[in-house]
Amino acid sequence: MKTPLLLYSQTASSLFIPCLSAFKTTLNSSTLGAYINKCLSLNGNQLKVADRLYLLNKNVHLVAIGKAAPVMVESAEKILGQHFVDGIASVPTGSNIPNNLKTQFLFGAENNLPDEQALENTKQIENFVKFIGQPNQLILFLISGVVLLYYLLQLMEFLWQIN
Repeated sequence: MKTPLLLYSQTASSLFIPCLSAFKTTLNSSTLGAYINKCLSLNGNQLKVADRLYLLNKNVHLVAIGKAAPVMVESAEKILGQHFVDGIASVPTGSNIPNNLKTQFLFGAENNLPDEQALENTKQIENFVKFIGQPNQLILFLISGVVLLYYLLQLMEFLWQIN
């Protein structure tokens, strides 16, 4: 009797971590997607972000950074629909990217730590923002993770300089 119980115990314990990881990923993805849906709402040509309204005319670009970027981008692209023009996202190496997204994903920050590739991604994001530089364009920033606030501050400083 002890042998089957021991085998079950070993099997159950070896499956615990992968199952917990899958559960957390599903929970985080669905929660984050719901949060994006709560923060962004489209009514005709008006995008509501929190309490502000923006008039849209196929003029929305996305910039996303972080581990949660794929989920945020997927939700935002669905909400924006025809008004979404293009996007760019920097995500950790090995991130799973949903199919059929228009946003370009750049990989770096292996193990979610800044590295040379993440720095290169930042430069590509800067170039993306420079290229937009036309009036009446809306850039929606989707940032996940506390460490990534540093990148946001750098990007905000850059945007301040070009305006």
